[in-house]
Amino acid sequence: MNDQDGCPEAFDEDAEYEAGDKVSVDLDGTTSLVWQCSSDVHQARYCNQQVPGNEFKLGWNLLGHCEGTIAPTASPDFVALTEVGNGCPDVYDPTTDYESGDLVSVALSDDASGNRGVVYQCKSWPEGAYCNAGVNFAPGTDNSAMGWSLKGSCDGTTAPTASPSPFNGICEWLNGTTTVTIDAWSKTALASYKSGTRVRKGGDVYKCKGYPFYLWCRSAAYEPAGSGPWGDAWTAAGACAAV
Repeated sequence: MNDQDGCPEAFDEDAEYEAGDKVSVDLDGTTSLVWQCSSDVHQARYCNQQVPGNEFKLGWNLLGHCEGTIAPTASPDFVALTEVGNGCPDVYDPTTDYESGDLVSVALSDDASGNRGVVYQCKSWPEGAYCNAGVNFAPGTDNSAMGWSLKGSCDGTTAPTASPSPFNGICEWLNGTTTVTIDAWSKTALASYKSGTRVRKGGDVYKCKGYPFYLWCRSAAYEPAGSGPWGDAWTAAGACAAV
């Protein structure tokens, strides 16, 4: 087995794990095995149901062995990076939903002014799904490269740009003889989505696929037109016309 150059945190049955998380399991008080939660969204759900090395081989993949602890990741050398744009994009926020191509900045910890940072860009699908996978995959962390590309450095702030005008009409479609209003996709409505449900993102309409794919319509990770595998659950269904 490969030496993993230090051990991640020990597996904890009370912790919540996500795709890509690494844990260690002690063997003899000196050496431990390193396990990683599967990057497959279907398998990753088992990481909070099964222990590493479970008899069903669900959720966890064995990476190798380790001794000691993982050394902290060194910050990128600001001086050696190419400056990107005229100012820093918005600082990374784990509560924001990012899409492929989005730029974020991470402030340098040793910069007292707070005006210098490092710029990262969200990768395209499927890697881009990790841009919304939580702080364990945040730009600048050990797992950063799974979803983010290091683009360069930035100084100061980027001048704000005008936001596109939101769709403000009523979006409708004819279901047989009944006119149905198409509501905007919402995390609060996930449980109500089923085969045939239509939602809109801005002025674009998306339709929930049939069985068994409609089950994924109820997961925020499959948000229509997002950075995740939304095409597994939704299909593009035209555009809204304001009524």
